[in-house]
Amino acid sequence: MAATETHRIAWQCGNFALYAEVALAVERESGAVTAGSVHGLDAVAEQWRTGVMFGLSLLRESLIGEVDFQHVSVNITSFLGQPGDTTLMAAAFVSFHAAAKALSVDVSEVFRFDDSIGAFQISIPKMRPMTGRQ
Repeated sequence: MAATETHRIAWQCGNFALYAEVALAVERESGAVTAGSVHGLDAVAEQWRTGVMFGLSLLRESLIGEVDFQHVSVNITSFLGQPGDTTLMAAAFVSFHAAAKALSVDVSEVFRFDDSIGAFQISIPKMRPMTGRQ
């Protein structure tokens, strides 16, 4: 059964604003090798697809050794953005956190938004090998 999550960022300081919202479903498919497939990118406007894919790729890299993405499938059901306020980093941020919540993993320290300065911060943990895999 797929876990569905929504994540949103809405921030403004003076004339500068950030906004993005994504809804997605993550399914762990035992037995089926999906190789981390992503479906529903047509729900995302073309200018933000790269950001969404970066967020999902960053999550995958952050969870090496903890989650076997060979059996994980992501389906994006909706993406809301606003030209001028939605950046690739905002798109990456919401997709990263929605998928992490759907997988029930805490990676809040990996990809953060510091609202005091309006900046994203990424801290990639040291890579760990997959356990039980060659």
